[in-house]
Amino acid sequence: MFYLLNKYFPNKVDELFFYNISIFVYKILIEKYYILKVSEIINMPFGVSRRIKSFSDVKEILCVSANKISINFYVINNLDLISRISDKFGR
Repeated sequence: MFYLLNKYFPNKVDELFFYNISIFVYKILIEKYYILKVSEIINMPFGVSRRIKSFSDVKEILCVSANKISINFYVINNLDLISRISDKFGR
């Protein structure tokens, strides 16, 4: 997987986003190791979409070096979470 980063980064890719589409089938989250490793290799905005249900989930992803997150349908039951995330991490 990491060799692909070296292939696409020099070719004017301006952003990378991991979408965790396999979670619905396999119940597997994108591991923090991969988020950290990718952030060490690339020099561009990097985002992660994975099951985010709480403020601590967001903090965990952003503290591992992702620049952005994608919030999915889980927050419908907790709309206040968006305000808390924005207050802490928004710009």
